Amino acid sequence: PEITSDDPELKKYQEFCKKYLTQKITYEMGDETFTIAPETLSTLFKSDMSGNADESAVENYIKQMADSYDNVGAERSFKTLAGKNIKIKGGTYGWTIDKKKEAMQLTADINSHKDISRKPVYSFESYGTYTKTMGNTYVDIDFTKQQVKFFKDGEEKFSCSVVTGSKIRGDSTPEGTYYILNRLRHVVMRGDNDDGTRYEEPASYWMGVTWNGIGMHDSSWRTKFGGDIWKTNGSHGCINMPKKEIPKLF
Repeated sequence: PEITSDDPELKKYQEFCKKYLTQKITYEMGDETFTIAPETLSTLFKSDMSGNADESAVENYIKQMADSYDNVGAERSFKTLAGKNIKIKGGTYGWTIDKKKEAMQLTADINSHKDISRKPVYSFESYGTYTKTMGNTYVDIDFTKQQVKFFKDGEEKFSCSVVTGSKIRGDSTPEGTYYILNRLRHVVMRGDNDDGTRYEEPASYWMGVTWNGIGMHDSSWRTKFGGDIWKTNGSHGCINMPKKEIPKLF
């Protein structure tokens, strides 16, 4: 054989493995927490066996990691607590890894040669710990039934009829998984009517879910909710709720 067990280069690589590939770098990602395997870690070092991280290799690794774990607006398939099997995509809920900052942090972690356990550096993160699922505490807005339900720890705590975005005008409430961006009292909503005039409507309770002004709010000008109202006389995209009901959800 050309290479034997006493080969100097082989012995040098063996010492490199013993010195550097026992390091444990663990990413804390909720139920998907994982430790970088030694085989993978070995590809993140420079080939000169100096023990220094290969920045280019680290950047490529983080890109692949982000492709697997970024999930803001990603399609989710799940059975709702209301009993529906659905697929839904879009929205603001989820996590996005900051590829540049995370690559810099992982490079520093590798060069420290110490065991590390942490969550990734995110450019955007929702409430709680990372997850690809919906959990069992959330608000369910059902367009077909025109209902809002709130579940806490899997138990229904609130339910009422609502009116969502007008289907006939093309103002349908956007689908997706979102989270409450802001929760305010006593706001004035402003926008354009179909005839070009402006409207100003006060609301005592506001729970915003998009940055362009869609949210759940009380609608004192409505006397009826639910049914097929949304198809012909729906909102401009918001979720209209009865004033007597919304304080419970708020």
